[in-house]
Amino acid sequence: MKFAKALRVCCMLLLVMSFSFIAIIAIAQVPATPRVTPLDWRLGNHENETINVESQVAMITHLPGKSLIFIDGNFPVVCEQVGITALVKAGIDIDSLVGKTVRINGTLIKDTTYGIEMFLTKASQLVITKEPAPDTTAQVVAPTPATPRVRPIDWRLVNYVNPTVSLTLEGKVNVIQHIPGKSLITLDPGFLVACPSNGVTALARAGINLDSLLGKTVQITGTLYQHTTYGIQMDLTRPAQLVIPFKGVISASEVNSHINETGTVEGKVLNARKSDLDNTYYLEFSSKPQFFVVLDRRRVPNASALIQGIKGKTVQVTGKITVPEQSSPQILVRRAEDLKVM
Repeated sequence: MKFAKALRVCCMLLLVMSFSFIAIIAIAQVPATPRVTPLDWRLGNHENETINVESQVAMITHLPGKSLIFIDGNFPVVCEQVGITALVKAGIDIDSLVGKTVRINGTLIKDTTYGIEMFLTKASQLVITKEPAPDTTAQVVAPTPATPRVRPIDWRLVNYVNPTVSLTLEGKVNVIQHIPGKSLITLDPGFLVACPSNGVTALARAGINLDSLLGKTVQITGTLYQHTTYGIQMDLTRPAQLVIPFKGVISASEVNSHINETGTVEGKVLNARKSDLDNTYYLEFSSKPQFFVVLDRRRVPNASALIQGIKGKTVQVTGKITVPEQSSPQILVRRAEDLKVM
């Protein structure tokens, strides 16, 4: 009897220990907050859950009362004023996050405008996991001595906040937002150029649809000022401030695909003539569609000498391709060096 009773006690102890061991294993296997890549289809499965998202910060957009941190291209993390203040107190400049890989912990919610998003309200939610590789490209390039070209979101932009200093910013257009009274052009990775309604109208009259700039690399010349909401920004009010460069050399037959863009066109001169009305010379190219090069002696004093014997030769001309009213695509030569005989 004593042996049977001892055996039952041992069995009970083994059973209790087994359940305890299983429970320990189950607890150990409960995963920590899962790390999910933004823009992954699985984000939809995590709505209302607290998770980690980890990726590179693509851009920062500043809106009234909040900033949007876009990671992995397009996933928005909303940082309202309380979050911005918390980051500042922790010594984190929100704009300095661009290009860095971050891990943000928070709850996913579904917004009617942006879809699945997350809110950043405390500095403890944010961990910088990887710094960007050192930028070895040239930071400042001077197209002309008077107008330095500065990369957007470079810390040195603060040195150019001066109504008397004009500079050219170059970057890819990432976002275009239309708000009452103006449009906002966001250059890569997050610099704002404001285009008021009169600027939008001026661009439209020049044949430039603001939305068509999305995804293109542009150069915008103007002065910088400190906006109370958006920080350092620039205004675009005239088409002359905007240059849309294209790479390489295109043939004269391709100009219709590059209207209002700036670059180099190559073709054979079919005819060269002088206008009977003014001191303007026209070079007609042997291409379809028809393409002209215009030389104004007021801009190019040696225009007459430049076109001597040019008929039948292949030339390269650099400038902005425009289509004046009731005319064909053309480039106005502003400097003698912009026209080269090959």
